Amino acid sequence: MCKYKVAAYYRGDPRAQTVQEPEKAWVYYRVVSGSENNIGLQVQREAALQYAAKHNLVIVGESSDIGNGLRLDRPGVEKMLAAVKSGNVSKVIIRNIDRLGRDVATTLDFIRQIGEYGGIVLTTDGNDITRLLGNDFYSRIREELMRLP
Repeated sequence: MCKYKVAAYYRGDPRAQTVQEPEKAWVYYRVVSGSENNIGLQVQREAALQYAAKHNLVIVGESSDIGNGLRLDRPGVEKMLAAVKSGNVSKVIIRNIDRLGRDVATTLDFIRQIGEYGGIVLTTDGNDITRLLGNDFYSRIREELMRLP
């Protein structure tokens, strides 16, 4: 979070006061296909905008995809990842984790990658997915996989 000093005036006396700059967020939505496109995307967008307003986040970009969530090589996902990599956003808001991806291993790896670039994945119901998974989670999974024959 960025902090900066501003001059606040009270009865004519200047005082320095620390103000937190709102964090920048990217919103991502996905629907499978068919008639749910417009309604599903709009529902996800509204939930994300409400979450951002409630948590003092400034939305600086958004992207969406239409299609299944089995692969992450989708244009909307790539735009979102580019924004995180560039440092332009620190938060990614999604409706729920399955909007990002449906393949567990691929989605978890992608969330880890976002975390490595300093990003945090948040769901509109208040979960910080990146923190919930954490580095411990990945270490435990790696250990378990190495034990397999």
